[in-house]
Amino acid sequence: MDVIKLETITIKEAIEVAGGDEQLYQEMLDKFRQWLQQQSHLPQEISDNRLRYTLLSSKFNFEKAKRRLDLIYTLRNLLPEIFDDYDPLSKNITRIHKSVQWVPLPTLTPEKYRVSCFKLLPDEESFHLHDILRYALMTLDIRAKEDTVNSEIIIADYTHLTLGHVLKYTPSVLKKVDLCMEAYGMRFKVLYAINAPPVFEQMLALIKKFLKPKLFGRIQIVTTGIESLYNDLPRSILPADYGGYAPSLDTLTDMWRAKLMEQRDWLLDQNKLKVNESLRVDSVINPDDLFGVSGTFRKLDID
Repeated sequence: MDVIKLETITIKEAIEVAGGDEQLYQEMLDKFRQWLQQQSHLPQEISDNRLRYTLLSSKFNFEKAKRRLDLIYTLRNLLPEIFDDYDPLSKNITRIHKSVQWVPLPTLTPEKYRVSCFKLLPDEESFHLHDILRYALMTLDIRAKEDTVNSEIIIADYTHLTLGHVLKYTPSVLKKVDLCMEAYGMRFKVLYAINAPPVFEQMLALIKKFLKPKLFGRIQIVTTGIESLYNDLPRSILPADYGGYAPSLDTLTDMWRAKLMEQRDWLLDQNKLKVNESLRVDSVINPDDLFGVSGTFRKLDID
């Protein structure tokens, strides 16, 4: 099976998208590394690629970049239900392919945005949000290593959405999703919800409580068919499932699985990089505050 190959943009283009120039980029990257060296609780093996990705996704906001970097490696301790068993060969990762397809597409839009497709499959029993989030974060870790694109468009196909799916969107899980989105710094331009059944409105009511209003406002329910998106998204980059000329979602899923297997050892090594809380002093985040008062929110998981 061929491995997915991502079209990306140059560092120079990414710097311009982030609102900087090459001098500012180099100065802030050096400053970021120096700051990291002063944070004894953070792993010092963090790569320049991760620093670059975090800095650019933060649009050169240094305080935001510091918080996001710390948050990534803090969550790896706080959320073992997501970050343990961070292995493409694990049964949990194998299981998600029965319930969803999550496919960052290889080709960019003319505006240099990355389009990702999320499609629910009929197997509701195999639908577990922790597993799906783990898989999505694996693909994001690969992209932080190889990709410089941070502007995202999502096509979410809810044809098979049921009340059973919606009931799995518990407050605890949604809070974890929100924190991971913050840590990885994804910049969503729009989420197109297609083939959404009436129960989708109930799911929207749930997630509205956890998404920032600006992000929630970028959810567009498409009621006129996928064809209405062709003016915004070239058919040349879309999978065949949606009338495009790219390979099918099944084929692209297999290509992503091959990519994760190619990077398996690297993913396992990366997941060993976590904070040492015993060394944390005056850091940019307080882990106890992330889930509510003294971390109690995390204990409300009722999955």
